[in-house]
Amino acid sequence: DRPGYTDDVASVALATYQRGQVSLPQGQAGRVAISPLLPPPLQQLLEGETGFLRSRAAAKEVLHESGTTPAMDVRLGRRGFEYGEFLGMLLSSGIIERSDETLEEVGIFFTPKRSGGLRLIFDTRRANCHFEEPPHTSLPSAENLGDLEAPPGGSLFLAQGDVSVCFYQFELPEALRRFFGVPPVDASFLPAAVRKELDLSRTSG
Repeated sequence: DRPGYTDDVASVALATYQRGQVSLPQGQAGRVAISPLLPPPLQQLLEGETGFLRSRAAAKEVLHESGTTPAMDVRLGRRGFEYGEFLGMLLSSGIIERSDETLEEVGIFFTPKRSGGLRLIFDTRRANCHFEEPPHTSLPSAENLGDLEAPPGGSLFLAQGDVSVCFYQFELPEALRRFFGVPPVDASFLPAAVRKELDLSRTSG
C-alpha cells in the first residue's frame, strides 16, 4: 500500500515516473480563468475567504486529525537531478510557477494510461484540509444510463466529448496557489536554462 493513502485510493494502480512518458499540455497551461465562468455567487465565494476557507485554527485541527502524508513518486521523491528536470518541464508548461509563499505542499505520483503514457496526479489531500467541506454533487452512473428509456418508435442518441489535458487548461486563482506548492528542490538540481530564467538559489515551485 502507498503510505498515507486511504484504503480506497491505495487500490488505484500506480506507475513509477519515466522520463518522456508523462502527458502534459502541448502549449501553456492555465490559460482559462475559472472565476469569469461562474455565476456571481460562486465568483464571490471563490474570490473571498468567508464560507470557503477554514480558519487557520480549524485547518490545523483537521490536518492533525487526518494525519495525511502526501504520496510521492519514489524516483522523484529523491529530489535530485531527475526531480529538478521534471520541475523544469512543469515550469516550462506553465503548470507551476516560482513562489515565495507556500502554506501547504502537494504530493506527486502517476497512474498508467491506456495509451502507455503516464497521468500526472497531484495529491492535494493536505491542501483540501484548509477548505470547507463542499456540498454534495450527484453524478450519473452506469446504472442511471441503463434506466434511460425511449418512447415507442423513438430514438435515443448518446454522445461524449473529451478535452485534451482538460485539468491543465484552467488557471488556479492566485490567492489559492499558496496551498498547492510542490516539494522544493535545491536549485543546483534544476536545468541550467531554468536556473538562468528564474535567477534564484532555491525554488518551491
